Amino acid sequence: MLIEVLWHKNVVSREGKENIKKIPEVMLNRIEKILILAILEGCDAIVLGAYGCGVFGNNPHSVAGYFNTG
Repeated sequence: MLIEVLWHKNVVSREGKENIKKIPEVMLNRIEKILILAILEGCDAIVLGAYGCGVFGNNPHSVAGYFNTG
């Protein structure tokens, strides 16, 4: 079993209204990069973190929707 860990900074909605407007674009960009990297590395499974849905205050339904686009 091979495990790789990819770290990225979460988009934080609790930091102010100016950041809330940026969340969809930034999240979609980060999700795309992680999925492309997983494909290029031949991963057959991905374990994802909370993508900011815990203490950072992102809406879980919104984050799930970012993964479900396309």
